[in-house]
Amino acid sequence: MRIHFEMSGGYGGLFAAEPLACFVDSDSLGEAEAAQLARLVHGGRFEDLESAAVAQGGDQRRRGAARDTMNYRLEVTDGGRTVEHRFDDVTMPAEVRPLVEQLKGIALRERPI
Repeated sequence: MRIHFEMSGGYGGLFAAEPLACFVDSDSLGEAEAAQLARLVHGGRFEDLESAAVAQGGDQRRRGAARDTMNYRLEVTDGGRTVEHRFDDVTMPAEVRPLVEQLKGIALRERPI
């Protein structure tokens, strides 16, 4: 499984100039971490979710109080199938949050200082 994760936006465009991102290939991870990511992707039914609109086209009534949210792009390739979803802090389904937190940790760990 390969995952591309990107987080941008935030308060004052914190990650506007340089999004927090990582490319993860489960073959390059330790067995436990690869298994955890697979559980988060498949257990959260990532493949079956509908992408929620982000700031550019989202429901402005719902977003009105959250203009400085983080935006997320996740692309998962597994078994020859690629699924991409885009969310922000307001529209992200609860079942995706643990996956996003795991990927943020990996991205921060790999980010050059």
